[in-house]
Amino acid sequence: CGAIFLEVQEKIAAAGNLESIDIILDQAIGDYGMTGHIGKIVTVPALLLQGEAAFIEVGALLKTMPCRQSYYTYALRLPIDGCGVILLLSPALPGTDIPFSRIFQPIMSNLAKAILLCRHNEAYTGLLLSERKLAEEKLIESEARLRTLIDALPDAIFFKDGEGRWLVTNPAAKTLFQLAGIDWRGKTEMELAELQPHLREAHAACKTSDDAVWTHGKRSDGTEVIADEKGLDHFFEVIKVPLFKPSGERRGLVIIGRDFTERKKAEEKLHELFTAALTSLASAIEAKSPWTKGHSERVTEYALKIGLEMGLSGNELEDLRIAAILHDIGKIGTYDEVLDKPGKLTGKEYEIVKRHPKKGAEMLFPIRQLKDITHWIRGHHERYDGKGYPDGLKGEEIPREARILAVADAFDSMMAERPYRKTLGKEKAIEELKRFSRTQFDPEVVEAFLRIFL
Repeated sequence: CGAIFLEVQEKIAAAGNLESIDIILDQAIGDYGMTGHIGKIVTVPALLLQGEAAFIEVGALLKTMPCRQSYYTYALRLPIDGCGVILLLSPALPGTDIPFSRIFQPIMSNLAKAILLCRHNEAYTGLLLSERKLAEEKLIESEARLRTLIDALPDAIFFKDGEGRWLVTNPAAKTLFQLAGIDWRGKTEMELAELQPHLREAHAACKTSDDAVWTHGKRSDGTEVIADEKGLDHFFEVIKVPLFKPSGERRGLVIIGRDFTERKKAEEKLHELFTAALTSLASAIEAKSPWTKGHSERVTEYALKIGLEMGLSGNELEDLRIAAILHDIGKIGTYDEVLDKPGKLTGKEYEIVKRHPKKGAEMLFPIRQLKDITHWIRGHHERYDGKGYPDGLKGEEIPREARILAVADAFDSMMAERPYRKTLGKEKAIEELKRFSRTQFDPEVVEAFLRIFL
């Protein structure tokens, strides 16, 4: 029969010099009486539990133990590294001259560790489960906070899987895509387009930009236009961030959309007011002389047509428009008698007139919104051959927009009447542009002009 008792040292210390000790039988094998008391308190003679490994004649020592008392005559006591005792009960001594204590002693330390591990496994497992439960509760709490934050944001937020299927949206996104009453979860953009024909273009645009993000594999910033329930367009700044698994496979797509429609309208209105103010200023300058009235408006018209023909973008054309309106603003300080003089200008008077490109650029430079166009205004009287003013720039040194303004300005000046001459007429003005191409004017700009006006 084998029996294991743990916490022996604690019990012995508490019992003092008692002959027997009440202790829990942690495990037993080979004796029905003993196995029936596993986990219960049994009374064990102190002699069997105290001391080093040894054989003991049990005699009447077993009378307090629930085993076949008369059957056993010997017991082998094996201390387990100071924490417990294994008792092996036998009816006779084993037939060997090797001390059993020497046979068992090498494994006692490891056996002690194994027993302790088994004994504390339940408590350790409980600790792990408790920690896991606590971590899960914290995760749930964190997710709830994040969900509350996302739901409260005015920005539209979407989560899609690697196949482009919608998984999660916040209220702003549901409102944006009018998802009330629609089974949207798990649907792709094109599947949603079938459910929402009036938003087909918006879903198609979203899919196109999604595909571009996956292709480049990195964050994308752009704009998209989506019509509301009344058919009114809303403009959105859209951030898309792709997520990948460690294997490189697509995990999902995070999309954030911010409606900037009202800001865009306000900016457009402000820009209109700004442009109107500039136009009024230019008109006020031209109104001083009947010979220059409407000049800036016509130069603007010609310049925009040339710019469009040369492939300028929308933003570039808008900047060119403002530069054309203001190209002669430097004349605000030029004497009226010089501008309206019916005869040929003297050298001194011509030098006064030549100041206006530089002066206009200096007047506008402090205005932040106009800083980028001031060098176009400064350069609109430069010549392609380098003989112009104020800086004597040549060829490609002259800003492209300044070269466009030079052609538009010269054509309108030749077409208009001046106090010192009659209008040259369209045919003669075009002939002059051709004649001075590559010397006074950029040939590429002249060619663009001719494609439009011939």
